[in-house]
Amino acid sequence: MRAEIVAVGTELLIGQIANTNARWMSERLAELGIDVLHHQVVGDNEARIVEAIALATSRADVVIVTGGLGPTQDDVTRPALAEAAGARLVRHAEIEDALRDRFRVRGRDMPESNLAQAEVPEGGHFITPERGTAPGLVVSIGGATVYAIPGVPSEMREMMEGTILPELSALAGPASLVSRTLRVYGLAESRVSEFLTICSTHPRTRPSPTSPVGARCTFGSPPRVRPRGPTPCSTRSRNGCASAWATTSTGRATSRWRP
Repeated sequence: MRAEIVAVGTELLIGQIANTNARWMSERLAELGIDVLHHQVVGDNEARIVEAIALATSRADVVIVTGGLGPTQDDVTRPALAEAAGARLVRHAEIEDALRDRFRVRGRDMPESNLAQAEVPEGGHFITPERGTAPGLVVSIGGATVYAIPGVPSEMREMMEGTILPELSALAGPASLVSRTLRVYGLAESRVSEFLTICSTHPRTRPSPTSPVGARCTFGSPPRVRPRGPTPCSTRSRNGCASAWATTSTGRATSRWRP
């Protein structure tokens, strides 16, 4: 499953805030085995948001749009999503009632501008918010499903964890993208790259977790693993030193570590 994240907000483009939402969402999607192939950031401009959504839906199965669902005049994700879907906005009485109740329990009058948040693209559905006043929106465009959710981090995470991630998990099935972090010191990046390239070429020739600092895989006949630079072995006898050796059998490399 391919995914794309579209972040809406001029404040992101001018550097006022960092796009931490996209990072968090990418991490959660990777845990489900969903490939996030692109990130987009677009300002609060309806025409450009329409273009961004059109591009995303042309190359992804799932598109998640964050930001621009508030009640102010620069919150234009809702009409942009409707235009991208070729649908008109329809006001939902259920959302309107929930908005009025939210203000009523706080002893406040609801500004009329909040009624815009009760509108949903025709044919789509909404995600009821527990925090804030902005419902999430879900529409289908071509073969892609588009989720539009608030940009406020707490509101975004609520909808992701409560609705979107469970839905996508059911669709994607049991899968995960797995990565490994290697912590290296004392070696140049280019040297580490060479080391990893050789080890991936000979997958059974690998350094041991107990290998001397600076160990590297090298091509040879047979392939072998050698320590580089000063190691604790420098002041010890050869027999007491940790050493690596490799043998070949029918052209395939194997490696062993011994104390």
